[in-house]
Amino acid sequence: MADTVNDLPEIPNLPPFELDNGEVERSEPTCRLLNLPAELRNEIYELVLVSSGRIELTTTRPKSLREPAFLAISRQIRTEATAIYYGSNTFCRKVYYNDGRRWSLLEKWLRKIGPERCSMLREMVISSGWTLNIDWVKGYLSKHPQGLRACLDRGVPVTSIRWDFRYDLRTEDKEQWGQIWEETRAKFVRERI
Repeated sequence: MADTVNDLPEIPNLPPFELDNGEVERSEPTCRLLNLPAELRNEIYELVLVSSGRIELTTTRPKSLREPAFLAISRQIRTEATAIYYGSNTFCRKVYYNDGRRWSLLEKWLRKIGPERCSMLREMVISSGWTLNIDWVKGYLSKHPQGLRACLDRGVPVTSIRWDFRYDLRTEDKEQWGQIWEETRAKFVRERI
């Protein structure tokens, strides 16, 4: 058994394989996935890249901030599968009122993936870890929170951003939540046009 790399036996360079007609076949790695029909490849991409739950963007799981290695197999696979990854998954970031680090991580991730991929996002959930009342949310959304502004500035479609706040359970507030968010989204759309 070899103790170091230098002790390993040398692997001989084998000549290229010759075909019967005298042509030389080079043994270059090929991706057989690309030989399949596009519809079948798309189904495979969905099976490999689409998560059944949310993809939580967190520093405790740094892999959540990276693209799947599958997208690095080849340029063609990256081109074909990137829209499926960003368009079919739900990305989520938990934020807290006074915690700028959480907002900055969201902004950093959006900057890293770039405007083209941001525009592919179909569901970006911004979630809170605290209970809110309706009056606080009205004021908060009207001030364009840093993370929401970062999403819009990076090209995330405003229709794909969803707030997932825990709210107090007073009946009169429940009915207002959807209306307030839709009004806020409409305001952002008007500002973008």
